[in-house]
Amino acid sequence: MKMPRLVSAAMAFLLLTGCGSSEGSGNGMSLSPDNVWGRGESSKAASRADVSSRKESKAPALTKDKVTMNRTTEYFYDLITEERLRQGSLVMLDGLRSHSESISFEGLGISEKELNELFDLMICCDPELGWIDYNYEVDHDEGDVIAHAYFTYKLSPEEEKTAVEKLRAEVSKVAAETEGYSDFDRVLYFHDYIIAGCDYSEASDSAWSAYGCLIDGKAVCEGYSKALIALCEETGMLCLPVGGSTDREGQELHMWNKVMMDGEWYNMDLTWDDPTYGSGSPVSDDPEGAEILHREYFGLTDEEVLTDHSFLETSFLKYPEAKATEDNFFVRTGACIGDVSEAQDTIYSLAAKSLDSGGNTFQLKCADSGVYEAVYNEEFSDDGAIFDVLDALWNNGYPIEKNSYRFIPDESHCIVTLILES
Repeated sequence: MKMPRLVSAAMAFLLLTGCGSSEGSGNGMSLSPDNVWGRGESSKAASRADVSSRKESKAPALTKDKVTMNRTTEYFYDLITEERLRQGSLVMLDGLRSHSESISFEGLGISEKELNELFDLMICCDPELGWIDYNYEVDHDEGDVIAHAYFTYKLSPEEEKTAVEKLRAEVSKVAAETEGYSDFDRVLYFHDYIIAGCDYSEASDSAWSAYGCLIDGKAVCEGYSKALIALCEETGMLCLPVGGSTDREGQELHMWNKVMMDGEWYNMDLTWDDPTYGSGSPVSDDPEGAEILHREYFGLTDEEVLTDHSFLETSFLKYPEAKATEDNFFVRTGACIGDVSEAQDTIYSLAAKSLDSGGNTFQLKCADSGVYEAVYNEEFSDDGAIFDVLDALWNNGYPIEKNSYRFIPDESHCIVTLILES
């Protein structure tokens, strides 16, 4: 016997205010484990005229090989142990990809909380599910068990097909540029391509999708994350969405990625490497307009990312540990200084590499705060040793001003950005 239909407030957290909203902002959300993705717990009773006449239908029996599933979704699907939940995830994914307005979960014993979290799993992992309204309706069997879920879509099936084809074409074009690349070089290319082509903005109807990021060039953190998933998927790499919060402006809900490179997991936050993130951006541009490519959040361990991020997991989104350092941007490119005695050679090498490639800016990272303080005092004081490096570059024919340079210190990340004058 069916209970009254309820309207489930199934809002992925990023839809509400871009990359989330801070506690105390008046949206009534908490960051408790049961509300990780910013979903309101209260539902309001509603009814539809056709409730009494709707025919009951059992959930279809599906197998994994019969449902289109990308690597990201498959990674999390394989972690689900209960068969009813595995079946529920297949039913939902198949229904959403088929543009179904009504999906039956009868006979599976799926609770509303489980349904909400399965929905989060699907929309966060599959970049092609970018046009589903995050609010949906449900009706129940006895108790909290879901019988059916009813979805609405922002585009017609024909419009969605056209949009997906356009997204696939762009993804294929970008991915083709990385043929033969190492994992590190491929992800770095994707990282820089996304940041160069997208501004952090809610001004696009597709800002929460890979389409908004890669086609419209306007996205919030969810769009950046899904764009990276789409590009990695195209090249056979495994890339996961990570939901969490940051310490910026209180506890702000946020989404970034974990990417597997050379068999190890690394955190990637493209949004926080993009200065267009706005006044809340943790990275700074040169006030005089020099172009800076930021890679502060490329290839971080969990320990590193947890200095200003926090992981928030659901029943189905559990994240692998990231502890490797080899493919961190600064480590891999020789831009990490482990001891002050390495500073002169490292700065010269990085400066020469930048100048040889037609640039004049570069970043270096110190291994810890102690090394950062020592390097800062020795190299960048009024009569710092950096001038010896500039003199050597000038003597070797590099067209720079040997008595002038600019730098942007970032003590919190132990990073210095240098801009050479010409």
